[in-house]
Amino acid sequence: MDVTSLYNANINNITIAKNAFDALATAFGQHMEAWKHEVTDRLSASHWTGPTSTVAQGRVADLGSELQAARQELSFVSKALASAAEQFALAQSHLISALDDAGTRSSTSPRTGGSRGTTSRPPRTSPAPAPRRPQSPSAAASPPHSTRRPMPTGRSVRG
Repeated sequence: MDVTSLYNANINNITIAKNAFDALATAFGQHMEAWKHEVTDRLSASHWTGPTSTVAQGRVADLGSELQAARQELSFVSKALASAAEQFALAQSHLISALDDAGTRSSTSPRTGGSRGTTSRPPRTSPAPAPRRPQSPSAAASPPHSTRRPMPTGRSVRG
């Protein structure tokens, strides 16, 4: 990921995806409970016996374990997305701080002998919404608001 992409990254979309996986895991859990009541409990209460019954009950028990594992995977995806949102927010925050610091230093600390380095924020690559200060994933779930200044123009970063 380059500086421009990181600067323009919108972690709200990651948080929205995380919340969708949370909702999916919840709904999946509710369907699992209904399935348990409608299938597993009824099969156990049916007093069905014999070799076919044994195979069916074993398969239903295995399927219950598989469904539980799928629900857990949904939860893992949600946690991974939450972590990604936090890491993007942190990286974005560090980038903004570095650009702010570099801009402050270049405008207040003239160098002697040689050209002065200059800084600028990366250009916006699309007509995206106004940039925002990175926020925690929990705060990102609330409606976005602009707190980050637009990138100043006319300055560039030199190494």
